[in-house]
This record gives sequence, C-alpha cells and structure tokens, in this order.
Amino acid sequence: MADTKVIAPINKTKHHKTGGSKMKVRVVEQGGIFKEVNVGDDATVAECIRAAGVDTSRSKEIRVNTEPAEKEDIVHAGDVIHVIPNIEGGR
Repeated sequence: MADTKVIAPINKTKHHKTGGSKMKVRVVEQGGIFKEVNVGDDATVAECIRAAGVDTSRSKEIRVNTEPAEKEDIVHAGDVIHVIPNIEGGR
C-alpha cells in the first residue's frame, strides 16, 4: 500500500504578518511543471506564486489542494498551488 500524505485545507482568513519559520509549498504551472518554494509560515498564495516566479497574467484560476483560492489566502506547509491558464484555441 502506498503512503499517502494528508494535506490540511487552506485557511480562508486574510493575511496577517507574524513572522516565523519557513515551510515548503509547491506551485504547479501548465503542463504539470512545479517549483517547490520555501516561504514563511504566514505566506499568502500570491507570495508563493511570486517566489516561484510564475506569471499569472494569463491565468484563469488559482487552486490550493484542488479548492478554489484567492491570492490573499494563507497557505500551509505541504500545500499545492495550481495556476490554471486560460485555454486558447479554436478556429
């Protein structure tokens, strides 16, 4: 049986700087490319995306652990942030 990792849901409270230790968060871009970043334990979604160097100007949606998220939401150690781009194409 494979080991599974339980990830706590994101905290939907607004960001408050308190200082503190560092934690690891993954930021996933289009194509499944991800960057693991070390951020403060009170970091927001926006701070994690910025630390990963991901461009969100063409993004449709941001999710944390598969749940819709706002850039000011606080993340937790082990969270996975998905930056979902707009889908382009057609005729």
